[in-house]
Amino acid sequence: MPIWSGILGYLFLHESLNYYKVVSLILGISGLVSIIGVDFFAVQNKSSIFGECFLLLAAISWAGANIIVKKYFSNHNKIVVSTWQMIFGTIGVVVAAILMEWGQPIQFTTMSMFILIYTGVIASSFCFTCWYVVLTKLDTTVASISLLFVPIVAIFLDWLLLNEKMTVNIAIGALLITIGVYLATVAKPKKKSIKRFSTEIKS
Repeated sequence: MPIWSGILGYLFLHESLNYYKVVSLILGISGLVSIIGVDFFAVQNKSSIFGECFLLLAAISWAGANIIVKKYFSNHNKIVVSTWQMIFGTIGVVVAAILMEWGQPIQFTTMSMFILIYTGVIASSFCFTCWYVVLTKLDTTVASISLLFVPIVAIFLDWLLLNEKMTVNIAIGALLITIGVYLATVAKPKKKSIKRFSTEIKS
């Protein structure tokens, strides 16, 4: 998603793609690949390829939504924007659940209700509202690259709470992502953008 957000932000919002942003994206994605592992890319079948296409479509869709929100809804109430998104998203999830899980029993337990409330209210409604506030105040690429910290936090909690193994690949990936986020958010960008640099090279 950060890659597509950077590309679409450059094309439709005329945001600059300086050296720090490009390097940070490369480092961030490299870190993510290191965390996922080579086996994920080596083992391929029809089901995995089909799923990966949907993941790619989801990334492009989210990036496109970021551009639309920033371009047309920056001055709107973020709670209202998030509410409408949750309404349409809920309709889509309900339709998908009916089509894919028809005939399966619905179990109302304390844990299932807690998960439903947490994912719906906290992880979705609240977090997306905060995300829209951040998105309208920061550069699209800068805001998006920071989300690569999500897998790092998840892996750390797995290690802390579930005793998951911390590997060298994960450590390297976390380091690359951290450096990438630092370059995108803290380091001062150069004055010349990639577009200007390429023009100078051609001339």
